[in-house]
Amino acid sequence: NAKSKFGEIVKDKISDENNYTVAFNVDGNAETISYFDNEGELLSMSKNKYNSDGRLIELSGYNQEGDLDYQHIYEYEGERVIKYVSKYYWDDTTDIYEVTNEWNGEYLISVKSTRNGELQSVAKYSKWDKNGAEWIEYDGNGDEKGRSEIVYDDNGYIKKYNTQTSNVEIERNDKSLPVYIKGARPDSGTGFILSEEYKDEIFYIEY
Repeated sequence: NAKSKFGEIVKDKISDENNYTVAFNVDGNAETISYFDNEGELLSMSKNKYNSDGRLIELSGYNQEGDLDYQHIYEYEGERVIKYVSKYYWDDTTDIYEVTNEWNGEYLISVKSTRNGELQSVAKYSKWDKNGAEWIEYDGNGDEKGRSEIVYDDNGYIKKYNTQTSNVEIERNDKSLPVYIKGARPDSGTGFILSEEYKDEIFYIEY
């Protein structure tokens, strides 16, 4: 059962809405997070591993029975993520998603995505700087899927986000909070949520 696989479990109610405990390592990084139902029974657990620089290199999620559900693995070159692998363990199969990032100096120039070793997509960047990014995405056969663009304002916040499925425009006040959003739904703070439902919507926000 969960206790025999995970060892002794000590529960502290940290939040009235979410019952979970967090164990930190000596460097102050979250090492184990345990989630419980309202009766105090363990629901799931995640465990993190870090490299010598304190960067997350592996996140493993376990179900109520203590069986491994998923893993996220990160590979770095300096401070940059050059490879990200997600593994999902089903009853009789394992799905493996891999994303490989290629950099040229400070800038990302391509992102390749595979599933179970089969190429799914490649994004090639023609621009990536403080003003924004432009890229073309190709499918697994090398056919172009569409062109995309992100434009940042002087404070580094997105003011345009145009892809083959989204055309978002954002205007912000002097505190960088959005006051006008077209093509997306406002989220908390400075963010927004993309959805087919909101692609033709316009929101005016007052504070």
